[in-house]
Amino acid sequence: PVTDFDWSLSGEDIVSVSLDKTMRVWRVVSGECLRVIQDRVELLAVTFHTVNNNVFVVGTVNGLLKFMNLSTGKEVQEILISDGDVRSVCVDKNGTHVFAADGMGVIHSLTEDPSSGHYIVTSRITISSRAPITCLAYCNRVSKGAAPLVLVNVAEDRLQLLKCVGTQLTDGSYRMA
Repeated sequence: PVTDFDWSLSGEDIVSVSLDKTMRVWRVVSGECLRVIQDRVELLAVTFHTVNNNVFVVGTVNGLLKFMNLSTGKEVQEILISDGDVRSVCVDKNGTHVFAADGMGVIHSLTEDPSSGHYIVTSRITISSRAPITCLAYCNRVSKGAAPLVLVNVAEDRLQLLKCVGTQLTDGSYRMA
């Protein structure tokens, strides 16, 4: 079954990932599958890059974060970020920061190295030691002058907002039961 999907920036395509170890790119208007990319492991999370419509980011069951080229279907970068599975991924509005959540309750922050264009892990924050994080969503800001936020869904019946200052996520103690 499909585990996650995302719209491209243009709204013309959708990328999906699934437990059958495939990434699929779909053309919205025709419903045509444009590309099938086979992987070695089950795939749990996917998001398009927020600036480069030709790149999408995939999270796997074995803790890998993969940056994929849409046009070629080739992997651009692969990073082992967790001993657990990567369940959700989001990218900030500038495409310079990536946040990935795992099944062990940790959010991993990555930053793009401007000289190489590759991402490196810059920080980690444990949100829950008892439950996996199932979803992340980046919000540029909720009001003028406010810091960007990352909305976190923890599989223990709560949502949490984290303040995003560069690559650092801080607990803003905005908890919604």
